[in-house]
Amino acid sequence: MEKLIDQGELPHFGKLIQRGVGASISTHQPTFSPVLWTTMATGREKEVHGVPHFLPVDEGGRPISGGLPYTSNTRRVPAIWNLAGDAGRKVTSVAWWVSWPAEVVKQGRIVASYAAQVQGNILWKAGVWEEGLPQLTYPEFLQERLTPLLSEGAPKGPLRAEYDALFGTVPRKKGWAFPLQRDQLFRVSYHGDKTHYKIARKLLQEEVSDLNMVYFGLSDVAGHFYWRYREPGKFGYPVPLEHSKLMGGHIDQAYRVLDEWLGGLLEDVPAGTLVMVVS
Repeated sequence: MEKLIDQGELPHFGKLIQRGVGASISTHQPTFSPVLWTTMATGREKEVHGVPHFLPVDEGGRPISGGLPYTSNTRRVPAIWNLAGDAGRKVTSVAWWVSWPAEVVKQGRIVASYAAQVQGNILWKAGVWEEGLPQLTYPEFLQERLTPLLSEGAPKGPLRAEYDALFGTVPRKKGWAFPLQRDQLFRVSYHGDKTHYKIARKLLQEEVSDLNMVYFGLSDVAGHFYWRYREPGKFGYPVPLEHSKLMGGHIDQAYRVLDEWLGGLLEDVPAGTLVMVVS
């Protein structure tokens, strides 16, 4: 990000750092997303908040075969959206980890993450489907209002062409099976994130809450999937040059997309808003 900021390619991230603070943060090992994001949301360690993994684990800390993904019902302590609601603050939260089913939050608008359900299908980032999910939102009537956006974000919906314009298409021919699989999963992440971005903006434009939260997984997935193509010489296995030419820029492109979304969100909040971007 620092190189892209210096080149002026991430203007909104750059302005936040210029006006505020940018720094690295420490983390826990292993870096399981549901654990870390629940710790951020609660301020408590995994032994306290009750989400130690993606799935239930045995006494040795290994996932139990056939176990269902953790949900908001698993969390043993309140999250920041619960605390803010109890304190009389208005809350808007979109797609935060381990937030399904959507909880009742006083003066809250909660759009839960699909991530728990996706994990059951061996994907770990949020996607969207036309039929939606029960208990996706609080209040419940919010889901009906968001249905058009959820439909647009479906895997075969109009966002496919938008994705192709940003990241290109992987050929369906011999030697491209693995990159094609990565591309199909990365599309799920893009569709989910873009849908949540549009939902967050819709809600912000209706009313800016005291606490507003939205989660994106795009840069995380890009890093997992495409670093081999960005720096092929640093890996102990061959990476075809034609693969690197097509996908070597995906990580930078993901950050450009996120910078654009950050700019859109900043347009929807008043001057003086305290903004935190946390990885």
